[in-house]
Amino acid sequence: MQDPAGEPLFDTHCRLCGAELIVRSNRKRRVGVLSRRSQWEIDTVCSGCGDEYGGSVGQIVFGSPGRTVRVLRLLQGLLSRIPLGNRLRRRRLAPEYSRADGSPDVVKLVATVPFKAYGMNGNPLGLRLISLGHSERGGVIDRIDFEYKNGPLHLTGSIPGERLIGIWQGPVVSYRGMSLEALDAIGGLIGSGADFHRHWNLNEIERAPSREVHTNIAGANAAVKLSSWQEPERVTLARIQLHDHSIRAASLNLSDEELLRCLETLVVLQENEGTLTQHQQDFDRASQELQRLWTHLEG
Repeated sequence: MQDPAGEPLFDTHCRLCGAELIVRSNRKRRVGVLSRRSQWEIDTVCSGCGDEYGGSVGQIVFGSPGRTVRVLRLLQGLLSRIPLGNRLRRRRLAPEYSRADGSPDVVKLVATVPFKAYGMNGNPLGLRLISLGHSERGGVIDRIDFEYKNGPLHLTGSIPGERLIGIWQGPVVSYRGMSLEALDAIGGLIGSGADFHRHWNLNEIERAPSREVHTNIAGANAAVKLSSWQEPERVTLARIQLHDHSIRAASLNLSDEELLRCLETLVVLQENEGTLTQHQQDFDRASQELQRLWTHLEG
């Protein structure tokens, strides 16, 4: 991402407490000649908690203006506004979770998961699967996540009023781990600009008021812990414990009650072939829509 001066936009606020970051050094060096590739190295300290941050950002500037260059620059701008979670979950899965053409095989992925994988049944509120991902530890899947959305897809970040639900699940994790995942989930739903952590940070998530409700999920009584915000975005977080299984959910532009109704449709995908098939069909349709959008942009 760039600012009007042509420099990449670094985080301006602390991921831990949300206070403004003080830039101690910001060095630029040219690391390419033909590609005009530059790299910025930045060193900052939080003005609130004193946490130190550092890192580097690379940038490639293409040649003289022309159709190809304009397209590439436009793509760069669009990519910077696509929620990070969407970009990560759109990567190719490992061959063992893919079909012959390289496209993700939701059925195969779910069959490989060594725990119950819960997914929403019946497209509640018109929400459909548009993205998925997983992580592994020691060669074994230890987390799987789904993202559901209503309405048409687009290449930029969230648009006013659109509804999204992200669900990630796996073995029990520590509360701190849950907070980190919650922060990443919110960023994936609403997009994470340079000042994202001004409003969304670990302290904000951990100190947010919460309430617990009991509901039925997949035939079992479940305690659901809810935390919600109205500003700067309408976001709700839900933490669910089902026996030894942890489910986390984050929603955008849904009320607490609407999110609960959606969560009550969760079923075990390994035990519900029809719902699993619907997940595969919804994901394939979303992939085709995105491909048409990219083709139109490049045409």
